[in-house]
Amino acid sequence: RRAAVGRHPLLVDDEIGDLGPVGGRRLKLLLPSLLLLVLTEVSVSNAWQFEDQQIKADIQALAAEANYALLNNIDRHGEAIDSIRRFVLSSNKVTADEFQSFTHDVVDRLPGLHALSWNPLILDGQRANFEVEQRLDPSLQGFEITERSDEGNLIAARTRERYVPVGLIEPLEENRRALGFDILSNPIRA
Repeated sequence: RRAAVGRHPLLVDDEIGDLGPVGGRRLKLLLPSLLLLVLTEVSVSNAWQFEDQQIKADIQALAAEANYALLNNIDRHGEAIDSIRRFVLSSNKVTADEFQSFTHDVVDRLPGLHALSWNPLILDGQRANFEVEQRLDPSLQGFEITERSDEGNLIAARTRERYVPVGLIEPLEENRRALGFDILSNPIRA
């Protein structure tokens, strides 16, 4: 005798194997549906995995591009700094005009670069002579080695063993306040 169990379409008969005509039709419809559902799930899963791999590959490509651009930019800035070092070392005295002439196009070619400066190491015994020599340059009149007071104002640098002042800077007019600033007086820059 057949007994219906609940309302589940497969459980029409409590005897395994004897589903009868209604249960057989349901099984014939259910199996392909289940197969289609499984295949859909596998396809969606594969598509997500493929998309995930594609995203990771895209991110890695972007990271490699950014890394290359950064290293290239660092190299270009390093070359600019090295060329200034060689320029200053090859001359007895570099004037502000010579420095401007040499560095102006470098600042223009490197958009991330706001200024280039020459910052010599000056011992305390050389300070007075260095300041006088700098003032002889018509573009550097009034030059003195400076630092910031506790209130943040520029003042003449206090006496110490050594200084690393901004001796020349390009562009000069936009950065005139930095001229003479002792970078060793600033713990962040020192």
